[in-house]
Amino acid sequence: MSEDTLRVIVVSSVRPEPSSAGSIILHRHLSGCSELQVEIHGAELNRSSIFGALRLLIAKCVRPSALREMAWTLLAGRWIKLPSFPASDQPTVVLTVAHGDGYLAAMRLAKQEGWPLVSIFHDWWPNLAAPPGAIRRFIEKRFRDLYNKSDVALCVSEGMQSTLGEHLDSRILYPIPNETALSDFSEVSQASSPFKILFFGNLGVYGDLVGQALEIFYEHPEIRFEARGGGASFSNEFETRMRASGRLLSHTSDVDSFQEWAGTADAFLIPQSFAKGRRLEMETNFPSKLLEASRYGKPLIVWGPTWASAIRWANDSHAALAVTKPNAENLLHAVEKIAVDAAEQKRLSKAVIQQANTDFSPNHLQEMFIRVLREAADR
Repeated sequence: MSEDTLRVIVVSSVRPEPSSAGSIILHRHLSGCSELQVEIHGAELNRSSIFGALRLLIAKCVRPSALREMAWTLLAGRWIKLPSFPASDQPTVVLTVAHGDGYLAAMRLAKQEGWPLVSIFHDWWPNLAAPPGAIRRFIEKRFRDLYNKSDVALCVSEGMQSTLGEHLDSRILYPIPNETALSDFSEVSQASSPFKILFFGNLGVYGDLVGQALEIFYEHPEIRFEARGGGASFSNEFETRMRASGRLLSHTSDVDSFQEWAGTADAFLIPQSFAKGRRLEMETNFPSKLLEASRYGKPLIVWGPTWASAIRWANDSHAALAVTKPNAENLLHAVEKIAVDAAEQKRLSKAVIQQANTDFSPNHLQEMFIRVLREAADR
């Protein structure tokens, strides 16, 4: 192993594996990177400690709830079994994700060993963990403690960074997309007929907006909208009708099949929730599907409130069409206009290709990630 290899000790509830969105992002950064010696911890229960026994008891006796999250947070990740780390001159950093309670163990380990702590902030975890009230405030205090005590904080968006506040070294790191690119970005192809818009992603969070889009474009003679994902709560009648027409498809783990489908798009829809209860979540997150869709070099249509991070990006970069009214009629009118405007389609395609090759480039984001870890270790 090279002397330049950086040791990265991952202590996190989010695991670097090809599963959920946060895990996939961590997996892409860490998997097969020859510059890093990665050690992963955070899932093994310390059965010999009272904290491990309490964790087992809570898991068996308390159903998943804000109360259970509070109880686990009070344990401060002490249930996690960590090995002893012999003294070494190898440059080392502790890496964690601000989600669950594994990051609390990462904070303790970094302080105990004197290693720099690098933390990733992808979602506003307190809102996902608990309803409003004392429990959420407690979890938010711990969440902000992580931000303040991290040597480097990697925020997924400007909204996350500004909401968390001042920090000696806070940087924006977009969610790294898949390295595989279908398009060589050499030219912008002509739109098909009917004009085809695709959505892929979380139908649990965005099902309401996607459902409205499916309905309003259902019988449109010149525009076809298709959606792929899981977690939806559509009515049986609606789901049956949309599946029968081929407009609603299930999530697939078959990469070739997915890429073949995505390659038929003339545009992609990126929704952001208008729900007031999700405002903070939309302000601070940055949809990973936006970067994934950019790899196809087709226009992006971002539909969401003015405060949403993706809408702000669209307005600042002029690289996507922004629709900021919740009524699906507004989406319909915007899409009808762009579907017949070849010049605007070409402009948006070129703009998103530029983003895909610069700020959203997997190579650029990976180089930034490695540079951050090395700079932290050098301190």
